[in-house]
Amino acid sequence: RFRNVKSERATLRSGDYSASIGSASLVDVVSIERKSVPDLVNSLVTGRERFERELSRLHKLRWRALVVEGDLREIAAGSTFSSLTPKQIMSPLHAWCWKYGLAVWPCPDRAWAARTVELLLWHAARYWTEEQ
Repeated sequence: RFRNVKSERATLRSGDYSASIGSASLVDVVSIERKSVPDLVNSLVTGRERFERELSRLHKLRWRALVVEGDLREIAAGSTFSSLTPKQIMSPLHAWCWKYGLAVWPCPDRAWAARTVELLLWHAARYWTEEQ
């Protein structure tokens, strides 16, 4: 649930969150992938090919982002369940910014991440509306 925004549950082709305005769905325009730090690290260790396919699908959208529930230090430190070094975690994130035009938004906690998702979708919907 987001403040001041009507939300509904649906399965998306790419990402975890998208937006709609009235009857206009923006799922083919904007999508945001949201991950906890352990989930992100797991995506690098055991699910990397699947995650890169997800990023490739996101790349086809006008606006896309990755919101991570953790600040940069937490992300670089990884997970107690992983032996990845900070470089092995951060290097793919930096590369994906260029390869997939992916904005990566580290957030200090779940509430901050939810607000970031809400604001990103709000701005995408606003820009989309201005273009129509």
